Amino acid sequence: MFPQTLVPMVGHPKSELVKESQKFNGVRSARHRQAGFTLLEILVIVVIVGILAAIATPSWLQFLTKREVEAAQDEIYQAIQQAQTQAIAQRSPWQFSIRERNGQVEWVIHSAAIAAENIAAWERLSPKIGLDEANTQTLGESGVHSIAFDFKGNVETQSIITIEDRADIAPKQCVLINNLLGRASKGAELPEPNRFGFECF
Repeated sequence: MFPQTLVPMVGHPKSELVKESQKFNGVRSARHRQAGFTLLEILVIVVIVGILAAIATPSWLQFLTKREVEAAQDEIYQAIQQAQTQAIAQRSPWQFSIRERNGQVEWVIHSAAIAAENIAAWERLSPKIGLDEANTQTLGESGVHSIAFDFKGNVETQSIITIEDRADIAPKQCVLINNLLGRASKGAELPEPNRFGFECF
């Protein structure tokens, strides 16, 4: 005679044991699914991330390039103003000169008594920046563009200096001297050339 406490175990139906086993396996499978992603889910995520990156990268690159061109524009603008300030302070003609040499845009401010070609130390813009010769109009020759200020800070003629990124990703930027008082201003690439034929104004 078996003890009464063992009788329930002997009389337990087989179907109940199967159900218990299936229930245990189901819980284990659920825990396994919660532990991480399936291969299909990972592939879907990778595809979505790739699509988003392909969409965002060109816009982000254009934004960064535009900022770099604008930084170069601001550097030129500040240098032109500095040349004008020096002319007034020294009460003598001063110049801002810019050129592209060996694939590098360089600029310098100097006394008009010294030829730009004779100056050794030039400041350099980013190698990614180019000088748009077709949309640059100043005094000067031998590949050097100059803006000359007299002792009052005035200029003889209006000028425009246009720069661009060499990859042609961002819009062109320019600095203009649009009156004889030597007042400098910043401009940007136009949808189409203006009546003077300039693409930047």
